[in-house]
Amino acid sequence: MTDRARPCAVGDRAACLALFDGKVPHVFTEAERAEFAAFVDADAAE
Repeated sequence: MTDRARPCAVGDRAACLALFDGKVPHVFTEAERAEFAAFVDADAAE
């Protein structure tokens, strides 16, 4: 099986942030959320 990834789309923002929020505090800190949101926004804009 081959894993495939596609670039983020504008409509993915809410789902990406929900996944991030579900990993706080075990993987991420709340302080990292703004940086992650900016990353998702920039990737979707490309």
